[in-house]
Amino acid sequence: MNLLKEEVDGIQAALPPGVGIHKIAPFDILVQYDLPNGGIRRDRIRSAEFKGRGVEVASGDGTTSFEYEMLVSHIEWNVI
Repeated sequence: MNLLKEEVDGIQAALPPGVGIHKIAPFDILVQYDLPNGGIRRDRIRSAEFKGRGVEVASGDGTTSFEYEMLVSHIEWNVI
């Protein structure tokens, strides 16, 4: 998963002092896609966890992001 530095900073600010992003308890992620026909598709990623610390990735447009390896239990495809 790639997160912008601003997103990582926001997540980190919500955690207690001294707790890293990789210590967050497993959580679900709802992903929503706009389809070409105007419809919407939703997938649910279950029990996602950050595995370790992210790797900083610089881009040519001046933004900084972090790449995280994630561990998930399963994905529910096309949920309502």
